[in-house]
Amino acid sequence: MCIRDSPVLAVFLAYPIVFGNLQYVWIGVLTHYLLDVVGSRRGIALFHPLSDKEYGLPSGVTTSSKYADLVTVIITAIELAGFWAIHTYVVTLDLDLSAASQAVAGFGL
Repeated sequence: MCIRDSPVLAVFLAYPIVFGNLQYVWIGVLTHYLLDVVGSRRGIALFHPLSDKEYGLPSGVTTSSKYADLVTVIITAIELAGFWAIHTYVVTLDLDLSAASQAVAGFGL
């Protein structure tokens, strides 16, 4: 059973600030969540084990579908294009988080 819930996402978002490394872990977690929401027929159980409700879009295929690999590649290509556009036009994704890590370390965390 895979754990796919919001607390796990929060830990991965906080990890690079607290420990000063793995700045891009959040991208992998976010793309995995996006793939579950958009590409999977079932969706994602964000608040598991508190709630078994699954959230998703009316798109995607079942994992046993012959189109599952194609859908995964298409969604991944769209994600890569999105990250390229964000990196190029919005904010550089090669951020230096050492200052944030030092600030957190100053609080004894």
